[in-house]
Amino acid sequence: MDSLLPGRREEARIVRGELRDQRFPLPAGVTDVTFDGARLVNVDFTGTRFRFFIAFGSAFDGCDFSGTAFEQLVMGGTYAAAHGKERDGATWPQTVFRDCAFRRTRFPDLTAFGNVRFERCTFDRSRLRLQTNTGRPNSSTAPSSAAYAR
Repeated sequence: MDSLLPGRREEARIVRGELRDQRFPLPAGVTDVTFDGARLVNVDFTGTRFRFFIAFGSAFDGCDFSGTAFEQLVMGGTYAAAHGKERDGATWPQTVFRDCAFRRTRFPDLTAFGNVRFERCTFDRSRLRLQTNTGRPNSSTAPSSAAYAR
């Protein structure tokens, strides 16, 4: 797990690389996480609270998000936090959630799905009403671009 500012305690983290077969290691005080080209396999997120969660060009295989609470959620981001620019529509990398569990997961009122694909995932007792937004988050529901670049 990498931070934009190594060695400093930050509220935001950028996750790259691969993580497998463990609980997600969210450091104390960290509430915002960006997954940028990450691959997570059998990672346990149960009961975790995120103020801001964005997945950009990442893959989640067999991960458990049961009881997880999201305040702001972008599941298939089209904004490259690490590069500080938005991609054009032809080169948006896709985020994939495969065989993941979302049981009693608390999604925010407006979840930005962007470029995301779900394969064989379970959404049991998760509130998904009014969750049809696949466009770009607007300024009233998403953090500013400065928040992405923290």
